[in-house]
Amino acid sequence: MRAVVLIHLEQHEAALTDCDRALTINPKDKQAWLFKGVALNYLGRYEQCYASYDRALGIERRSFVYRLVQVWKGIFGVGRSDTAAITSST
Repeated sequence: MRAVVLIHLEQHEAALTDCDRALTINPKDKQAWLFKGVALNYLGRYEQCYASYDRALGIERRSFVYRLVQVWKGIFGVGRSDTAAITSST
């Protein structure tokens, strides 16, 4: 997925656009939802980030993507209550 490369190049808006295009074609693309969440996280859009992670998780809970999202959530915070603390402190 091209969005992964764009994220590594720190082109987060472009990665987000790429994920949105992929989701237009296939709204059940769990990788697109995952990397959309990653891009949103880097853009500081935490509520939308968690919503994208939740969509990826809801598609298939036994998949590799499910485990990857759980790890990603662990790296950047333990839950939505932390999001409010992050956004209110900035």
